Amino acid sequence: MEDLNLYLKDVLTKRPHTRVPSADTVLRGIEELATENISYTAEKTGNVYDFNTAEKLNQLLIKLLLATGQLTEGGEYDVDFDHQNNDFGWAHLPKSFMNQNTVFLLLTAMAANFYQYIVSLPLMCLFGVEATDRVKSFLFRFVAVPAKWIRTARQNALNVYSGKPYDLIWAYG
Repeated sequence: MEDLNLYLKDVLTKRPHTRVPSADTVLRGIEELATENISYTAEKTGNVYDFNTAEKLNQLLIKLLLATGQLTEGGEYDVDFDHQNNDFGWAHLPKSFMNQNTVFLLLTAMAANFYQYIVSLPLMCLFGVEATDRVKSFLFRFVAVPAKWIRTARQNALNVYSGKPYDLIWAYG
């Protein structure tokens, strides 16, 4: 979460009419989205295990995957987050409690799936972005572009200084 303040806040606030939350605000939001853990007792051993489903966020994740075409309605899927998206901070969980880390994992899973959708678009090959690229490669090939917000005709416009076909993105929306 500290990366938000250290690396992104200065860049994102240069966009007109954009407010970027602090890392503390994001962490408070994660706490507010957290749901209570469910405890299960194993019949044979009597051990108690906590489990957290964060049902609303799971449903939102499924809706995102359906909307981007990564899942199809009526299909059967095994959902497993193990061994995924090092680029999305799963190696360093931000909170001390399972229910809050579950929220973080689900939010970053949404970001990871949205990222996979973006890099798989045919238009990305024009920018040298492949569907197997990691986030860092994507950032350097597509996002990190010299640009400047200018005010013209009483409107803000992004002036991009690149030979890459960014105008196609604006055309497709």
